[in-house]
Amino acid sequence: MESPPMFNSVEDECRYWKERSKQYHKEWTDVKQEYDEFVEQSREMEIEMDATLDQKQSIIKDLTAKLTMFERENESLKLKLESHGIDMSNMEKQLETVKKDRDTMKVYLRQLEQKNDDLERAHRILNESIENFEKMLDQAYEKNALLELEVDEKGLLQEKLQRLMDETRDLKQELNVKSRFTPVVNGTSVPTANDTNTVNSSMNSSASLPNGIVANGELVKHDNAVATRATSVSVNALNGSLVNRNEYNQQHSLKSDGDETEDVPREWSANAAATPLLPAIHTSGAGRTALLLAGCRVVWILQFSVIHKPQIRNPIT
Repeated sequence: MESPPMFNSVEDECRYWKERSKQYHKEWTDVKQEYDEFVEQSREMEIEMDATLDQKQSIIKDLTAKLTMFERENESLKLKLESHGIDMSNMEKQLETVKKDRDTMKVYLRQLEQKNDDLERAHRILNESIENFEKMLDQAYEKNALLELEVDEKGLLQEKLQRLMDETRDLKQELNVKSRFTPVVNGTSVPTANDTNTVNSSMNSSASLPNGIVANGELVKHDNAVATRATSVSVNALNGSLVNRNEYNQQHSLKSDGDETEDVPREWSANAAATPLLPAIHTSGAGRTALLLAGCRVVWILQFSVIHKPQIRNPIT
């Protein structure tokens, strides 16, 4: 059996072995068909040979009977001796011919049996070769599956690495922007990270008390419906200024000069000042104080998150 050639890829190797297996399967089918035809012909020939042999044996028996009868009648049929002698010679010749034919048939039968054994041996070897090829094909499939799993894992790791690199770059850019710019909104400085943490802690502490809000170190009782209304009014009032700020961020990148970045909070402050943050709410002194404090906190946190929102960049392909 020839050795397999070198392959450039697993697909070529699988294709090669599939073609070889199909070729061997086709050869096996042809050999099996020839074998079946040979067996059928052998069976027919054997039947014919048996019939011929029976006929010859019956002829031999008849001739033997005739020979015995001729020998018994030898004395009485001396006159017919020559004619019977000739007949006897002819019969003996026929007998020799039949014996030769029988010997030839025996040799031929022996050869057929030997060929049959060779074909069975070749068939067994072919089955073993097919089993070996199937095992090799299964091993190739397993190897291909392992390689595909490794490729998928590599792709996931590359995506994760790219995502981490993008997050690192965005965080560095956000840190640089925070360290370079200190914009002013509505005449008030945007809170730093420490101020934001302070505001969040104060909001968390006030949120933990559903029936009160902290103002100037005192716990003021108020109505939950009034506080909810103040928060929704503050958020709706900021929509105009937030839209203007988003449009400005789309037109200008974070890498602009210092003068351009200083104009951004001024323009946004003007837009925000033009829009009333809280409408006139006629409540009592304690309720008005609670509403104003809640609205200022919402405005402060929303403006800080919009200003310091990192610019989204296209991922690196």
